[in-house]
Amino acid sequence: MSIPKKQDTNFSVEIRTRSKTGQIFKLQSSTDSVSLHLTEKGVDFVYSNSTNSMRDPLAVKFNDGQWHTVILRESSGKLFAEFDSSPLLPLLAPFSLTKFVVDKNARLLFGKGPNMTSFKGCLQNVLIDDLPQLSFLPKEVFGGGFKTTRHFVPISFENIRNDGCKSREFADFCRLKGEKNAPSCVHGGCRNIWNGFLCQCDEGWTGAHCEIDVNECLEFPCANNGTCINTAGGFKCECAEFHLGNTCEVVGVCATHPCVHGTCFQHSATEFKCECEKGFQGKNCEEQIDYCKDEPCKNGATCQKLIGGFNCLCIAGFTGETCLTDIDDCVPGACANGGRCIDRVNGFECNCNSTGYVGAQCTEDVDECSLQLISNYCINGLCQNSPGKYNCQCEEGFIGPKCNMINPCLPDILNRTLHNCVHGICRDPVVVTLPSGREVAQHSCECFTGFTGPQCTHEIQKHYAIAFGYILGPVAAILIVLCLLGCMLFFFVARNKRANQGHYSPSIHEQTGNRMQNFSDVHDGSPKIAVAAVKQAPPRTPDLKLKIRSAPFPPKRQQTDSKPIAVGTTWAFAVHPVDET
Repeated sequence: MSIPKKQDTNFSVEIRTRSKTGQIFKLQSSTDSVSLHLTEKGVDFVYSNSTNSMRDPLAVKFNDGQWHTVILRESSGKLFAEFDSSPLLPLLAPFSLTKFVVDKNARLLFGKGPNMTSFKGCLQNVLIDDLPQLSFLPKEVFGGGFKTTRHFVPISFENIRNDGCKSREFADFCRLKGEKNAPSCVHGGCRNIWNGFLCQCDEGWTGAHCEIDVNECLEFPCANNGTCINTAGGFKCECAEFHLGNTCEVVGVCATHPCVHGTCFQHSATEFKCECEKGFQGKNCEEQIDYCKDEPCKNGATCQKLIGGFNCLCIAGFTGETCLTDIDDCVPGACANGGRCIDRVNGFECNCNSTGYVGAQCTEDVDECSLQLISNYCINGLCQNSPGKYNCQCEEGFIGPKCNMINPCLPDILNRTLHNCVHGICRDPVVVTLPSGREVAQHSCECFTGFTGPQCTHEIQKHYAIAFGYILGPVAAILIVLCLLGCMLFFFVARNKRANQGHYSPSIHEQTGNRMQNFSDVHDGSPKIAVAAVKQAPPRTPDLKLKIRSAPFPPKRQQTDSKPIAVGTTWAFAVHPVDET
């Protein structure tokens, strides 16, 4: 440790502790303070005043139970810290030891303060600059030798011991068990001895530090055939069934097999519960359950008691677990010839109504014609029996299955009929049954030409039209005439050409004379036909009019000097579309 200069102000204290955390001391002036705290990582110098505070952490540890010296030094207006002759460590705290020494309100606190835990340890040689050494003795013990000298006096004491710092807190080598420099009693307690310690091992462990596990299974601690399993610091017994206790020493009640028909579950040495098999009950499953007690079998069946259930012996005609199901005896074909099967208990019944058969299964044919009520079957006819039915051959004038209806299509003796065919013939008379059950005769009408309707009452309207053949004929005739005209024209042109060739043309006069102007001047005896006119019909009509004129036959000459009279014929045609229906 360096020798402080005269102008420096120092505060020093020797400390011995094993505490990990807590406040060691605090210097409090009228305006600010500085304190030293133990932390998990080292120590912190904490400065505070009325406006702010700051913390200066240092990586220094001295909580090893040995004596250490801590010095605060103010030099040239700056504060430094020194631990066991270590180099000076500058602090950030602007605290002034010089002012603190002369401050009449200065206070020095060791240990805990408000909202602050205290360290546990020893202090000695507390010095503040050149003031007398601080005394932790009461005032009456401290004495009055410093009345004329400036010094600090004790104000209050709490948890202060004056035994020379030889208490168990610091002579106890076992106190900080598990720390780096502490003794290692792994599985046991530590006991202090002179200048050392002694491990008192837990049960199941041995060795200087109680680190060796004792194998208790070598002594066979498990009773009643239990299996021993060694564990860390002990053992465990896996007991045989129905045995209890840490060493299987207790024999449970289930070992005596109290459950007659069930499984025993043991809860303690004397408490158990039986889970009964199906069909048994009671505390020990000794009672068989009577499932027939509630009469589950129906329809006269007999209940047979079984273990865990029952069995129903059904009477004939019933089936099922409780004989509730009636057996359906109406199998296909039970009733013949369309008979309706009615299921009965252990049998069936056939309803043969309207089948034409009788008997238990409708197999016997009924001869309706031989019954005394024959008049109800064929009223106006002859009855003929057949399998399952009968037929009536009706007398003339009657129809229907029973020949009970008059034929509406035949006249009676007065030549009167019942049908309503006004313009037609009555056909297909038949008897039908109405929903009410009443029978009526019906028929159909075959209408005469020109009439229609259910009773032939409606007259069919006539539509006149020219058939396509009537149009095609005249058109074909016209085409033929046109072809003939073309041929004749070709013939006359050819002959005229031949007559005009050479030096003499006797037919020139004939061809160019005034006889060419009408047909009456041509008297070669052949008929002449010409198209006189082709006219379009009035607007918005599709008609086409064609007029053809023929030359007269050779005129008849009379004995007089008068001119011959020629008789010609003119045809006029009109072509228009026809709506053929």
